[in-house]
Amino acid sequence: MNIPDSLARVLDVRGITGEARTKFLSPVQFSEIERPESLPGLGTVVARLLGAVQSLQPIGIFADYDCDGVLSGAILYTTLRMLGADVSIVVPTRDNGYGLSTAAVKRFANEGKRLILTVDNGIMAHEPIKMADRLGIDTVIVDHHHKNGEEPAANAILWDDRYCAGGLAFMVAWALLKEVRGEVMADKTAKSLVRLAAIAMIADKVRPSKPGGSKKSRPV
Repeated sequence: MNIPDSLARVLDVRGITGEARTKFLSPVQFSEIERPESLPGLGTVVARLLGAVQSLQPIGIFADYDCDGVLSGAILYTTLRMLGADVSIVVPTRDNGYGLSTAAVKRFANEGKRLILTVDNGIMAHEPIKMADRLGIDTVIVDHHHKNGEEPAANAILWDDRYCAGGLAFMVAWALLKEVRGEVMADKTAKSLVRLAAIAMIADKVRPSKPGGSKKSRPV
């Protein structure tokens, strides 16, 4: 494979040689991407979001503040808006702390939200989700971080540590589009959204692995 000497030296330093180099430099085709239906829990998440879209229940998305969180939030916000949802998004700053908080739940409640969707966070938000339940607000979690004990009692959870949140959000968006717009139109739209998921995966330093295999040493 003919590549610039400077790129070859970088790949050599990183140990990417031989067949691994060829694979690394060969873009994955859209047809090779894993189908969303293969992810455990995705069907429940999609069903709850579709229910909110169809009944015009106000949805509040709570994303993380890093690249992965912002892009995963953008993927789902854009998709839900395309489908006609009543949806808004909150992206906190680092000063607000990581993850869904009770203050955020109170804010969503004051705004009349009936569903909170967390992306790139939420798998450890036990108390905020309990508060949402007491306030009559459903919760859906899309997260990839390490679990700290039992999962919170959300109405629907998509958790998989093989992907970054952008990858999981893309799978949810793709599945939603298939349900509403059919296979052909869904694939056409998904091809534009997958770029955001790819950037998120690079920024979050996530490499796909076998189910249950962790790629990241940090918890958040």
